[in-house]
Amino acid sequence: MIREKNGIKALALGLVITVLSCSFAFADTATIPMSLTIKEKVIDVLVPDKIVMSAEAGKTTMSVDDITVTNNASSNSLYLLTVSYGGDISPWTLVADDTDFVTMKKNQHKYSLTADGTDLKAGEKQYTSNEISASTSYTVVMEGKTGIATEAISDQQAGTIVLTVGLK
Repeated sequence: MIREKNGIKALALGLVITVLSCSFAFADTATIPMSLTIKEKVIDVLVPDKIVMSAEAGKTTMSVDDITVTNNASSNSLYLLTVSYGGDISPWTLVADDTDFVTMKKNQHKYSLTADGTDLKAGEKQYTSNEISASTSYTVVMEGKTGIATEAISDQQAGTIVLTVGLK
């Protein structure tokens, strides 16, 4: 999906593959001068395929991996436009960051997430001028909380995160 926001063409998810195939067959051994120009990659971005969240038994604080967006292109800048919550994975439910997790019943499978300080339950984190220059990266600081669990929480799928990047 391509959309335009503030003059930046954004790709929420996309992959462009260009394949060039040439085949020549000749009866003689004559040579034909040929010039092939391959343009540089437009988008070459690396993001993690998962972020790890974990919580100790009896605590409401949660450890959440940050998300590093790496621009592998050698000359084109990218723009991080948004970080949003894509949806819950049962039995987990995202709730507001100001939820009182201390008084919540144990083992409720509820949690909160913030991206660079924005509560993802309230809406997406929008960036207005977050340029990621060629061969550099940007780290989205993620934080979270969860209701008290009787056992440590780790290695469970809880939800999806969507990053939107664009080119000027």
